[in-house]
This record gives sequence, structure tokens and C-alpha cells, in this order.
Amino acid sequence: VYFDDKKRWFVIEFKYMTDEPTEDVSENDHVLLRVGSKTKRIYAIEIDVESIGVEAVAVSVGEHQEPATFDRLEQHLVDAMQRYANHHPEVSRANLDAAKAALEEKGDRVFEQLSR
Repeated sequence: VYFDDKKRWFVIEFKYMTDEPTEDVSENDHVLLRVGSKTKRIYAIEIDVESIGVEAVAVSVGEHQEPATFDRLEQHLVDAMQRYANHHPEVSRANLDAAKAALEEKGDRVFEQLSR
């Protein structure tokens, strides 16, 4: 999890036991998925946080979390992953569900990177 200063996008990467070539898939104007060329596994989610109104300096996590902001960001991510899966039936539902569960469970730690 990191903020790409050059691109000005927030990036969440997923690691697997094996690597493969990836391709970028844009499911909307704010979210880009980096997916495996063969398996269609999600290797990264890149989010244009500025265009959806999430400013790094304005976001805090934990007790000072602004729920509406994080709810909106999480919804953009879930929607993009779901649209991708709907257009690619070969995508494992188990992998999609695991990515969603990780986001729900670890979201605070993931989004904490925005405030740095």
C-alpha cells in the first residue's frame, strides 16, 4: 500500500505465490485494476483519490476517521472489482471475495497511508 507521488494515485497491491504478466483494466474514471493476463487475478488496485474528493491532507484514520469519505472510497473499490468480475466470468469468485474481505477487515490500516 502506497501513494504514487508521480501519478498522484493511491495503490493497493496484492501478492501471490506466483507472478505473471499483467495488464491494466479501467473499470471507471477513478479506479484502475492491474490484473493477471492469464488468471485475471487482481494484482493491484490504483485509485485516483483526488478526483473522487479524497485529499491526503484531509483524511485521517481511526478515532478521527471521516466515515463518509472512507465509505465512498471503499464503495468505489468494491464497485470496480465487481464490474471487472461481471465482465470476466473466468475470475475466481473466491479471489474476489477474499479481496473484498481483506479490504473490509484491513481498510483502516490500508487507508491510513493516505494521511502520510
